[in-house]
Amino acid sequence: MAAQKSTSRAEMTTNGMNLPLEPIRVLDLTHRLAGPMLTMLLGDWGADVLKIEWWRRMDAWRGMISIEHDVGGEQRYNKGANWLKLNRNKRSLTLNLKSEKGKGLFLELVKKSDVVAENFSAGVMERLGLGYERLSALNPGIIMISMPGFGKSGPHASFVSNGATIEGYAGLASLTGYEDGVPRNSVAIWPDPVAGIQGAVAVGLALMRREETGKGQYIELAQAEALISMIGDSVLDYAVNGTVQSPVGNGDSTMAPHGVYPCGGDDRWISIAVGTDAEWNALCESAGHDEWAQDGRFQTQLSRWRHRAELDTAIGEWTASQDAWELADRLQAAGIPAAPVVNEEDFLQSEDLPSRGFHQVLDHPHLRRFPGPAARLDGEAPPIRYGPPNLGAHSDEVCRDLLGLSEDDLNQLREEGVI
Repeated sequence: MAAQKSTSRAEMTTNGMNLPLEPIRVLDLTHRLAGPMLTMLLGDWGADVLKIEWWRRMDAWRGMISIEHDVGGEQRYNKGANWLKLNRNKRSLTLNLKSEKGKGLFLELVKKSDVVAENFSAGVMERLGLGYERLSALNPGIIMISMPGFGKSGPHASFVSNGATIEGYAGLASLTGYEDGVPRNSVAIWPDPVAGIQGAVAVGLALMRREETGKGQYIELAQAEALISMIGDSVLDYAVNGTVQSPVGNGDSTMAPHGVYPCGGDDRWISIAVGTDAEWNALCESAGHDEWAQDGRFQTQLSRWRHRAELDTAIGEWTASQDAWELADRLQAAGIPAAPVVNEEDFLQSEDLPSRGFHQVLDHPHLRRFPGPAARLDGEAPPIRYGPPNLGAHSDEVCRDLLGLSEDDLNQLREEGVI
């Protein structure tokens, strides 16, 4: 395949910021959500992330596996929303790792890199001949992170995983859903970002340790274990108290009112969460319903929680005629935790949601604004140096600059189906 127009590493701007991971190079073999989240976070803070795919085995979150599926020739694989959101600040290299020459090029890149990230099923890298032992023999400082769904050992290591199955396996689905209802998975595939964030932290710690020892490390991060660690309270509640937690919908184990309530307009809602008597009294006053404060069912936090169904009905009848944004502003001014349920239209209509500077303007063929990194240094977010790249956009550049290949070499590799 012909190389596509690219922006070089040297042309990526940091707007004068000294990003902490600028010297670090990451070979990104990850796909879908968990791994790309990890490598995106590293890229946000300056790492040179080389996203490695193959024309006939690309990241499935591009919307297809092979360019042969792009029957209309529209390069839809460069426009998939799921893929776009996770691959900013990365360069795209196509490399056939099932070919011996492709493996050889990858191993040469390992010598010049700091991190290798992969989230294939357990054993895939070893079967490719690219396990950690081989990589560390070439580069003792290399840090490799693997993210198998259920770990690399144990009775379920061979299980095929995705977000939905991990939510069930880890127990999250048993806690999610309506009260007295069936278990439900999250729409957002919650295990993946949890594992991605934990993985980025683990890589950062390994890089710090390498500064002291000069040696790399192998990191195994089972996505199921990452998720279980986030809901450890339910596990410990059973261990200590014998309590099996169950879904509570939008409710809370202690707070009431606590939920999402209808507002005026088409499918508009507001979230309200009251945790103290002072907040409750302020809510009654703001709503103009002093009788709520006098109602014996609602006078204490415990009694409000016990009568939460009646309380939710009363509050919903009041909010139904209110504008969600105006009501949230009024409640917040009174010290009551409240916020409108924001949708995509709200984000598009306001440059300041959720805060100024979060959405960054890009020079990109498919995107004008892009949600940027959340963390800020001295009040400034790291810039998106490069938007999500077209497939293979940097193959020639990487092979020339890092591997010293000539134009004739590149043409030969393309003819052989290596890059």
